[in-house]
Parts: sequence; structure tokens; C-alpha cells
Amino acid sequence: MRSLYQFAFYFINLNLIFAPSFAQGKKTAEKLVAEAAKLRERGSFDSAQVKYSEALEINPKNKEAELGLALSLDAAGSRKEASVIFEKLLKLKGNRKSKAEMYNMLGCIYDDMGQPATAIELYKAGIKANPKYSGLYYNLGIISLREKRYAEAEAAAESAVKLDTDHAPSQWLYAMVNYYQGRRVNAIIAICSYLLLESNPECDKAVKAYNAMENLLNAGFSERGTRLITIDSIIIQPQPEPAAAVIAKKASAISMNKLKHVDALQAYLGAIFEAAADQQLYSNDNKFFRKFYIDYFYQLKFSGNMPAFARYISMSAYKEDNLKWLAKHPDQLQLLQIWLDETRRKF
Repeated sequence: MRSLYQFAFYFINLNLIFAPSFAQGKKTAEKLVAEAAKLRERGSFDSAQVKYSEALEINPKNKEAELGLALSLDAAGSRKEASVIFEKLLKLKGNRKSKAEMYNMLGCIYDDMGQPATAIELYKAGIKANPKYSGLYYNLGIISLREKRYAEAEAAAESAVKLDTDHAPSQWLYAMVNYYQGRRVNAIIAICSYLLLESNPECDKAVKAYNAMENLLNAGFSERGTRLITIDSIIIQPQPEPAAAVIAKKASAISMNKLKHVDALQAYLGAIFEAAADQQLYSNDNKFFRKFYIDYFYQLKFSGNMPAFARYISMSAYKEDNLKWLAKHPDQLQLLQIWLDETRRKF
């Protein structure tokens, strides 16, 4: 009969024999995951899938490999297969922040697969897991706007902006939520905010934003609101504009002066910023919009930086004239930047 000592010695030796093999396997799995991650970063999604799968054969419980495989499948267009892995990972124990990110990814997948209702529920579950994850609110706002759930879209866009005030797409979303509800003054001011954040005023998104704002300005103002057809041929029902009469009167006076395009733009926007700030003329129950947008642009109107502001946001439309003006006033753009850096936005 083998003694306890001999048995213990035998067991220890088995550990000595198999431990290096297991450790070697673990290292190999980690190495494969690292190689797969590099392939995924380079856009070689099929090759990355192979590496992640090999790593999972060695260590089936490697969450990093499973997540990487899901991301690679998603990027390669195999969305259904990716969703299966994400759903499996969400059932496992994990920190709330990482789960929120997976809810976000899974929501995007279901949205792309034509299941918006499921996507909305996933985004909401992600928000419950991590209420400070701005991307979830942004995606929820995008899908809610597309589904014409305007109240939900507005609430989500507002939360996205509050959580990340420098995220230009969230500000564009907020502008579009107002745009598609026929709130023209709100939309114009919010588009101005987006254009200030856009680092390249001549990129396609900035051009689209400026054209949308010009469309709103060119439609004119009336107290009953103006029926508009958007750039994607959707008819916007007019909303009452309490400040419309004042804005229309000022716009008429501006037109009489026969100003050049950008000078007229500066004057029109200045009139809107000032009228919107007058609570007797323009009552707005949304405290966030008043503090974050109206108060901020009212300050800009009287900061002395309106000429540079108008030229910056209209660069895509009037590039040649704006560059000539900036060449004559080389310090104006810098002064605008200083004002933007020093002026705190509140909500």
C-alpha cells in the first residue's frame, strides 16, 4: 500500500509535470489574443477571427478572446454570430461598465439587423448598467429620432450632450431633434453650437449642417411658423415662434442694408441670439436649452467675436471671401478661440 507520503510526492510531481504545460498553453492563448488584436486593428478581421478561435481552443474561458471574436465578427459583417457571443458574455458576471459597452454594441447590431425595438431596450439596459455612458444615450437618441419618438430622442440627446459637451455628433443630434419638431430658433442655435465643435468646417458633415441652417434662415419667420421641406424631403409641421415677429422685423431691416452674405449671416444670427434671450419674447420651458445654448450664444453676441464666428461656421459656403477677411484680421480667429476656451457653458 502506497504511503501518504509517497502519494503526496506523486501528486506534487504530477503538478510539476503538468503545470508548465498548462502555463505554456495559457501563454500561447494570450499570445494569440495579442496577435489577433493587432490584426483586428489593421482591419484583417477574418485573420483575427482565426487567431481568436485558436486561443479559445486552448482556453475556452478566455473572455478577452470571446469579446475580440465578437468584435471581429461584427466588423466583418457576421452580425448574428457576433450577437450570440455578446449575449453569452452579458449573462456572465462582470463589472457594470464593461456590460454597458456590450449592451451598446449589441444594440447597434440589432438596429442594423432591422430590429429597432430590441435595440432600444438594449440601450436602456446599458444605461441602467452605467448611467454615465454618453454613447448609449447618443445611440438611443439616433434610433428614437429615426422612429419619430421625438420626446425620447430629445431626452436622450440632452443627456448625451450633458455627459460629453465636446462630442459634436451629440450636438448635431440635439439640433436635428429640434429641427424635425419644427423648432426653428432652437435648431438654428443648436446647429451653430455643432459647427463650433466641428474641427474641419469644410468636411461633408459641416457642409450638411451649414446648409440645413441656411435653409432654416432663408425660409423667413412668421408667428405661425413656416412649413419646411428638409434636405431629406420630410415635411416639417410649423411650430409657433413667439419671437418670430421681432426676428422678422430685424431681418427685414438687415435685408434693407444689402449686406454681403457673411455680414448678413452675422446680423441674422445676432438678432436671433438676442431675441431668444428675451424671455418675454421667447419663452422656453427647457432649462437645459436656455442655459446651455441661449445664454451662451447671447454672451457670444456681445463678446466682439461675432465676425470671426460667422466666418468660421460659413467657411464651406464662402471660403474665398472668408479667407480674405481672416488674412486682413489675423488675430480675430485667435481671439474667438480664447473666448471659447474661457467661457464656461452651464446647464
